[in-house]
Parts: sequence; C-alpha cells; structure tokens
Amino acid sequence: VVYLVVYEEKNKFGEGHSDPSTQGAFSYLHIFCQEDNPTLLLKTRCPAFIIAHAGPWLTILGGIITSKCIVQRPTDFLWVLIHSTHDDDHWLCISHFFYVLQESIGRLESWYQSCNVSEPCYNLSHPIPHPRFFPSIHTFSENGVEVRFEYTKPLEDDQTCVTYLVETVEAPQKKIVVKFVTRYGADVHRTMAEAGFAPKLRYFGPIDTTEDTVSYDKLRMVVMDYMEGVTLSAAIKQERVPASVVTHLREAIKHLHGAGFVFGDLCGPNVIVTPSDEITAWLIDFDWAGKDGKVTYPVSINKELTWAKGMEGLNPIDKEHDLFNLNSILETCSTLII
Repeated sequence: VVYLVVYEEKNKFGEGHSDPSTQGAFSYLHIFCQEDNPTLLLKTRCPAFIIAHAGPWLTILGGIITSKCIVQRPTDFLWVLIHSTHDDDHWLCISHFFYVLQESIGRLESWYQSCNVSEPCYNLSHPIPHPRFFPSIHTFSENGVEVRFEYTKPLEDDQTCVTYLVETVEAPQKKIVVKFVTRYGADVHRTMAEAGFAPKLRYFGPIDTTEDTVSYDKLRMVVMDYMEGVTLSAAIKQERVPASVVTHLREAIKHLHGAGFVFGDLCGPNVIVTPSDEITAWLIDFDWAGKDGKVTYPVSINKELTWAKGMEGLNPIDKEHDLFNLNSILETCSTLII
C-alpha cells in the first residue's frame, strides 16, 4: 500500500502536548518504515504529503526518506474559516490551496505508478550510490540541447550539501558539477570563467524547463565544469599550497573588482587548487557574488568565523571585505607554500 497523504488532526494547537505538523512527520516516518514493504523503500524516496490540521488552521508538508526522514513545509498555516460574505479573496485563497493540493496528489499517484512499486522486488540489492540520496533532477539545457546526467557523489561531507559531482550520459561522458541555489552571481561567474579564473558555467536557470514540469519556485540550478584538484582548505590542511596560488588569487580578485563585482564569500572551501602550470587557483562558489554596491550578505552568516567589520547579515558586500578575506587566506598560506 502506498500512502499519498498522511493526515494529522487536532482540535487545537497544544492538544496532546504536541504540534500537529511535528506529530504528522513522525506518523509519516512510522508508516513508511514498516518492515512489510521493503520494495517501497528500495525503489523510491517514499514521497508523501502531510496535512496538519489544528482547529481552524491547516498546513501542508512534504516528506521524503533518504539517509534520514526529511519533512519540509512549503506553506504557512492557513486560516481556513470564512470571516464574512464579503471575503472573496480569502475564499479564492483557500480554493487555490486545495486545488493545487488535489493536482499535486494526482501527480504523485502517477509517479508512484511509473515506479511499479506494486510489483515485488525479489533482488533487494541496489547499485551504490542509491538514487534515494540524490535529487530527482537529471537534465539541463545547454545551447538548446537537452543534456542528461547521473549523480556520482555529493561534493561536501555535510547533510545540507546541495553540490554534486555528476557524469553526462551521452558519449563522450564528462564529469560536471551540479548545484542548487536560490541566489547566484551568474554574470560574475561567466566573467571570471572567460578570464580563466573559474570553471566554465554551462547552465544557470530554472530547474527542468520541459513542459508541464513541477515548479521549484525560486530554486535554480547551476552547472559548471568539474576541476580535478582539492579545495584550498584541503591543501592548507595537507600543508601543500603551490606558490602560484598566491599570485593567481591576487590576480583573480583584482580582475573581479576591476569588472565592478564583489565576491563576498572568499574562503578556503570556495577555491579549488589544481596541479597545473598555468592556473592553480579557481573560484568555484558565486552564491553571494554580484555588482559592487548592489548585493548584500544573506540574513544568516556563520558567526563563528572571523569577519571584517561590516560583514553582517543583510549588510552590503564591500570590496574591502574581499581584500580582508584574501589577506587572511594569504597569511595562512605564507608558511605552507611548496
């Protein structure tokens, strides 16, 4: 049995000393981890909708199972009562809410049917890496041509990783990097790639642009060439920093600033060191990058790191901040150069 929706209802918030959305998440996990359905867990990520209902309030959540149970809330709690006969806007809001839910449940049911989860799986082995641990997106468009790819591994050892090493399906197969972001300095990336300071940007834009596709709202996909090498952080840890890294990083930031841009997040993990005689330092993360005087830091930035004065959430990103980070990196590298 495949459950498309898990419904958790309470008369009011706090009843039973729990929140209905949290309890719904636990109910979802319990239902999909039953021992009598190994086929479902093997073939899919067990996606389902979770409806949490408390009195006049209602919200929709989505759940999947990868290496753990992940439940996220795409909607706020909605007041589902009608105030008066002159509340057409609220009527339409509620109607739209349930119409989209109905359409989404239909799509989810069709997807499960395409997975043949009703057929028993006698071979419970599966090649590693299992698709459960990767996004469902497998295509992007380059110069009007659809490119298909398969995931190889995440590029960060962190459960929040959104950057993956993938390999194209069609010959000649090529290693590339795919990441998912809500903001990205694509113009900055292209400028630096043309100057030889960043990998080629192959695609930036909406996810899966085919007709009748699912909407991912503000989420965007970035596709770039894969650079063989290690992060500058790893090179520092190994105490093996090529002498040319200092020169190349200085040249890169000088070129970036000269083009009227700022980088924002210049640090060891965002620089790739490659064993090349020409360029050994490549900038790879342009999430915060943009026009000087136009871009700001995210709301939340890591307070445990040493930042320059003014580097705070929502503050403008300044060229002096880039230079502060650059000098910090070069000072660390100065005793480790080979």
